[in-house]
Amino acid sequence: MNIQIRKGEKKDLPDVLRLVHELADFEKAPDAVTNTVEDMQRDGFRNKPCLQFFTLQRWMEKLLVWHYTCKYSTWKGKRIIFDDLFVSEKYRGKGIGKKLFDALWKKQN
Repeated sequence: MNIQIRKGEKKDLPDVLRLVHELADFEKAPDAVTNTVEDMQRDGFRNKPCLQFFTLQRWMEKLLVWHYTCKYSTWKGKRIIFDDLFVSEKYRGKGIGKKLFDALWKKQN
């Protein structure tokens, strides 16, 4: 599968929110989402963002979005905390999750 992994951009936020809703449906909590594109734009694209994500693309079709945060432990130093790793159902079982973990590991080291 030919895919491109890149850091998420503002233009990706409508797709991020679509996938958030897809995840909420999967978790049987479709009404729990209150986040908006505007909220994510404010939180992810400021001086010290609290939202960071990668986007995977296959040809011109976005497959998924993955959110992570970097925290600092006084005992252990830098730590990565995963909030969501969600792959749309039609793309599961293709090794995409592993590619995401590999990309994050490479970015953090």
